[in-house]
Amino acid sequence: MSRPQSENIRRKLLAVEKRRSRILSELRGIRAMLRGSYALVYTKCGKDNCWCKEGRGHGHARLSWSERGRGMTRKVPHDQIAWVQEVTARYRRFRALRRELTGLSAETEQLLDAHQAELIERTRSHKIFLTSEGQNRRKNSPRVPKKQNGRKSDMS
Repeated sequence: MSRPQSENIRRKLLAVEKRRSRILSELRGIRAMLRGSYALVYTKCGKDNCWCKEGRGHGHARLSWSERGRGMTRKVPHDQIAWVQEVTARYRRFRALRRELTGLSAETEQLLDAHQAELIERTRSHKIFLTSEGQNRRKNSPRVPKKQNGRKSDMS
């Protein structure tokens, strides 16, 4: 790899780190959230003379979530609808930011792997004995006899 590749990797790592910092800052800024879904649901009361018998039904604001594997539902008072919508939206934003952060971790790992490989290759290229050219020279150089039991070998 060439130097421009190394600089490109460093720029990408810096960009990932800036995005990571921005995400962490936003995550730290979230102070209140609720897990669940807000919805306006319609139910029929069952009274024979009620207008809902023929129509869509009475509208109710509901918050639904799961807790320990069980579905939970609560009616939301009219004066709390805006608050519930806001804190459930924060929960969805928190989850999206966590997913993005997880993706950045994988991207950082890939970039660091590439950077490591580039650094190793560049470091090796400065020492002839670590390159493939150095391996070819060793094959063509005269063989030095190995020592056996602390003595020179008789083989040449």
